[in-house]
Amino acid sequence: MWLQQALKGLPGLLSSSWARAAAGGCWVLLVFYWYLGPEQRWTLFGGRRHAGGAAGQCLLAEVRRWRSLVERGEAVYRTPQEPLDTPLVTGNGHLLVDLDANRLWVASSSRPGSAPVHQTDFSPRAALSATASGAEARASLLWFRKGAVLSVRCVPPPQGVRDCVTVREEFLAHRSRPNVLLQRVHVHKPGDRPVALDVSPGQPVPRRGWRRQRVFSSSVETLEDGDVVLWQGRVPLDGSRGMGVVVVSKKLKPRVQVAAKSDYTDHVVSVVWTSEPVDSSRVEDVLGGLRDGARKELGELLRANVDDLVEDHQQAWMDLFISEDGTAYSFGENKLGQLGQGTQTDAVLSPALISYNGQPLVKVACGAEFSMVVDCKGNLYSFGCPEYGQLGHNSDGKFIARAQRIEFDCELLPRRVAIFIEKSKDGQVTPVPNVVVRDVACGANHTLVLDSQKRVFSWGFGGYGRLGHTEQKDEMVPRLVKLFDFPGRGAAQIYTGYQCSFALSEMGGLFFWGVTNTSRESTMYPKAVQDLCGWKIRSVACGKSSIIIAADESTISWGPSPTFGELGYGDNKPKSSTTAQEVKTLDGVYVEQVVMGYSHSLVIARQDTQQEQDKLKKLPEYNPRTL
Repeated sequence: MWLQQALKGLPGLLSSSWARAAAGGCWVLLVFYWYLGPEQRWTLFGGRRHAGGAAGQCLLAEVRRWRSLVERGEAVYRTPQEPLDTPLVTGNGHLLVDLDANRLWVASSSRPGSAPVHQTDFSPRAALSATASGAEARASLLWFRKGAVLSVRCVPPPQGVRDCVTVREEFLAHRSRPNVLLQRVHVHKPGDRPVALDVSPGQPVPRRGWRRQRVFSSSVETLEDGDVVLWQGRVPLDGSRGMGVVVVSKKLKPRVQVAAKSDYTDHVVSVVWTSEPVDSSRVEDVLGGLRDGARKELGELLRANVDDLVEDHQQAWMDLFISEDGTAYSFGENKLGQLGQGTQTDAVLSPALISYNGQPLVKVACGAEFSMVVDCKGNLYSFGCPEYGQLGHNSDGKFIARAQRIEFDCELLPRRVAIFIEKSKDGQVTPVPNVVVRDVACGANHTLVLDSQKRVFSWGFGGYGRLGHTEQKDEMVPRLVKLFDFPGRGAAQIYTGYQCSFALSEMGGLFFWGVTNTSRESTMYPKAVQDLCGWKIRSVACGKSSIIIAADESTISWGPSPTFGELGYGDNKPKSSTTAQEVKTLDGVYVEQVVMGYSHSLVIARQDTQQEQDKLKKLPEYNPRTL
């Protein structure tokens, strides 16, 4: 009834001029509100937003992918609506790229931190722009956990087209290759129409002022069946000195056509060589050597896989993080929680942080299905499968599941190893206090630790005497190896093999226990390796059943059959040996460090002198990519 009365009075109300004006204004506002679209309406009435339209929606979706990285403290991002004071830079100590200004900075030495960096007049970033596009929506991410800068741009579609074009880019200064810059590009075109992108390569910036000159000159050359651009120039330093700079980059096509509903990927790898500071009159003289070196290095990189190059950088960057801020990553099989990420999954394919928030970590070690980490205070943590008591928590974790099946209660998160013990001959157990762990090594199912008092503890699977306690009993908690608990007889280093253990005493003697050949008698407690008495041992490594050692001026190895060349004795020579033998193929090569996998070996050789370099050049070179 009241509605009918209100409607009867409506014509009279609209007869007034002010009411008609108000109604017309409301109608215009409604049309305008509808025309703006949902994102722009939210902004009009006080909400936050990214750019509007299809490009804005595209950017929102891209930024959401970064949120988890930011929440974990691994990165920070910038959008026009969410500014960031942190500069977007990537560097490795020799090269630095300021992506905001698109400017290259270089140091005169490729050794990180050994020389100051200087700004050049070179812009290293290649730019991709869509022809006849409107205002783009863009955002950038500084991913300091990976040492890279990511950029995403959403290009608005033409009139009547729904989906926008997404251009994703990644920039990095390679951590383990100090002369290398890498830019990767990925273009996603979801719509039904192709898109053309114009490519502007890196180039010099002309100097301002009355002498508007370019201090870099360029030439296009052919390298590895492709075109490269070589830029050369100088960087003025203090006084009358200068520095020569050569940049060689892969050349992209000037225009890229991306088909409808497809993706386009490419990359630009650049090599930057710099000279030491020299007198300005001598800069031209040093450029020739820089050109040759840069061409050679870029040729090697063009033959390599770019994904391997990125993986090398990320691994080197992660090594930096675990050594400097104590953060550990894990990846691989995770069926028994051995990655320490709080889950049990088949596999984790990309490095991810372990679920740990204690003191910074300084040591990591892996067994077959378990892992150990040590923090800066000397505390030991373990996670993974507890079989044989290998986690050190006084339990093997066994329980009976359905159908009488034995399963294990795995530790999915790092758990502190709290008890260290000493056991007498009659089985009496005494806690050992004040254990500060300095090193840890894991076999397949056993662990050794070395503490600050040069004591050695072992636990886990006791088969074949690998724990060194004169018996083959499994140990559920770390137990003291008594041989090294005497003044002057402590251990300096520890090593583990698949089913054996080593310790290098503080006096330089090498001790062994366990077995390398299960068909022979086991060594139930630490015994000196007589064949190596008097040798100054630097590095030891163990494989499945083989051993390799760097000592004095020699490399020594031995292991029972079957072997697969990991002993390094050479072609047409015996492949195995039950006693220690010098590796004659490395005569005259000073080996700094040895490592051994299941059945292969790697060594790091010194090359400080010309004689050492000449010796290394005589060794055969293995290049798997040419096979």
